[in-house]
Amino acid sequence: MGLGSFHVLLLLLQALQASAEDSDGQLVCLCEGSKCPQTTQCHGTQCFSSVKVSSGGVVFERGCLKGQEKIRLQCFTAPSFHQAIHCCSQDLCNANTTRAFLMSLLPSG
Repeated sequence: MGLGSFHVLLLLLQALQASAEDSDGQLVCLCEGSKCPQTTQCHGTQCFSSVKVSSGGVVFERGCLKGQEKIRLQCFTAPSFHQAIHCCSQDLCNANTTRAFLMSLLPSG
């Protein structure tokens, strides 16, 4: 790879990174659930979709996470019989995550 190709690749990577973040360096995520009653979008460092199963039924949510500790606790937790979460890090990447996909991550018992 020549020097010119390297510069083109570097510029392309920078453009992709800039397009994945809005002006303040945070992602735009779809927001759905009790934590976002008046808006359909939020801003954070990570997007998520989650499903929680209880005796009251199944709760499906989408939203944003901010802060490394919260992201580590939420995004790196393995699915249990009661909940599953899927995290991603591109603008609106949680828009296509479905309830059915998250339910398929729950261990069958």
